Amino acid sequence: RVCCYGSSSSLTPERYRTEARSLGYILARRGHTCVNGAGSFGCMAAMNEGAAIGNGHIVGVIHEMVAHPVFERSDHRDGPTREMLVAGGDDLQERKKLLVQGADALVVLPGGPGTWDELWEMACGRNIGLHALPIVCVNVDGYYEPFQAMLQRAYDDQLTKLPPHEIVHFEDSAEAAVRWVE
Repeated sequence: RVCCYGSSSSLTPERYRTEARSLGYILARRGHTCVNGAGSFGCMAAMNEGAAIGNGHIVGVIHEMVAHPVFERSDHRDGPTREMLVAGGDDLQERKKLLVQGADALVVLPGGPGTWDELWEMACGRNIGLHALPIVCVNVDGYYEPFQAMLQRAYDDQLTKLPPHEIVHFEDSAEAAVRWVE
């Protein structure tokens, strides 16, 4: 079970969507459940397209305030299995908990503030020992280099407990990211 974060913007560049589609396909073909925010656009949609092409199991987790039928639950022997989990609450904390519940790893694609919020929360939790979930960023075209630099600076200034490579790992492709988490 692999939790994946990534953009949900309809303006997401094609190079990011291509890598997201590849990630979904690779996860599906290797038998991993792909858990994500069920976005209709961006990296999330592309990842689900790839997982569907690979006949994978997809779990979408959304908040009740934006609940809409992104996909119906289907259990076809010849096709992908898709299910939707709907989180409640006054904020996104329950949704974030459901996304990582039971996850074996976290793969992060390029995304905006929502993706960064999820990534920083998980990086913080790993740094202070709340979890040991492996975290890998798919660093398409150097997208996560500023994040790497911030982690290194914080470590150099003695503001993190763990060195950056023990908090978050970085790979240039979806294929390499999946190999790393396996």
